[in-house]
Amino acid sequence: MADTRAAFLAELDKVAPQLRDAFERAIQDIRSTAQARVIDEAIKRAIETGDIAGGVQQVIAAIQLGSESFAPLDRAISEAFYQGGVWQLSNLPKRVSTGSQGPLIIRFDGRHPNAETWTRRRSAALITEITDDTEKLIREALTEAVEQARPYRRVTRELLGRTDGNQKTGALIGLHSRQARAVRGARGELEALDVRYFARTLRDKRFDSAVRKAIEAGQPLSAADIERITGRYSDRLLRARAKTISRSEGNRAMNAGRAEGVVQMIERGEILAEHVTIIWDATPGPRTRDSHRALNAQTIKWGAFFVSPVTGALMRWPHDEDAPAAETVSCRCSARFRIDWKAVLLWRSEREGLAA
Repeated sequence: MADTRAAFLAELDKVAPQLRDAFERAIQDIRSTAQARVIDEAIKRAIETGDIAGGVQQVIAAIQLGSESFAPLDRAISEAFYQGGVWQLSNLPKRVSTGSQGPLIIRFDGRHPNAETWTRRRSAALITEITDDTEKLIREALTEAVEQARPYRRVTRELLGRTDGNQKTGALIGLHSRQARAVRGARGELEALDVRYFARTLRDKRFDSAVRKAIEAGQPLSAADIERITGRYSDRLLRARAKTISRSEGNRAMNAGRAEGVVQMIERGEILAEHVTIIWDATPGPRTRDSHRALNAQTIKWGAFFVSPVTGALMRWPHDEDAPAAETVSCRCSARFRIDWKAVLLWRSEREGLAA
């Protein structure tokens, strides 16, 4: 199997759906187990007293937003890391031997302390990012509810969604706070019969004719219609977030796993660090950072650093955990780890000669 960007992306396409489904399962579990009555009471008190901070903490407690809720996502990240390491080592020559040393056979150790430390740290960081942003989402929703004296039960329903079969749909919980603001903005546009609603690319266009008819007639949409339309918009935004997380986290985990595969080869004495080079592969397109576009195809020796021409940040490879967030958040780049097998064979031959 060739170690090319296309081959890596094909492998990532196998891993990303598992991460997407794990995130969506976690969100559905959180929505389904949230204590709606307690949330009702917390929002009601917040609206009556203006105590937004207290209301936020009570809602968070009622949602039971702990790390255990994201266990499926934690497992999926670990699996993506493992698959990255396995894939990296699967690209080794099937038989590299010199004299009596025999073939080079290396298996990836997913239980290596480095591997377990990386997956534990990354899972914890991602879950913290999600929970912190969820708290921000709730604070903004409660602030709007207090300022507009909105019916508390409607706010609860918007946060938790409605039951559709075995799932909760149309909920704000699970969205990024930016997406939640987009849903509230869409609701405001629909209530005001504002044509700017049609600029929302992820809206469900099946409702467009009904919305357009209401605007032309100057006849307000019913609350039920607005809830149904914004609920569908919310569902699409959740799927978009799940897809973004699956690609970015899958890419990050697999690249880290690939790097760990090389580390394990060096630690076992199968190759030397000087035998390894790293090539930066940037993703073509307007969303790629200028710094990463400039780094595309650059090659460094193992142990050296890529240097961002924009921020000056030092990076061992794309998604380097020690690099600043400005260089890693939503990065879609990947790396190729190349081993000079001619140099390895020569080194192994010389090592055997000295041992003889």
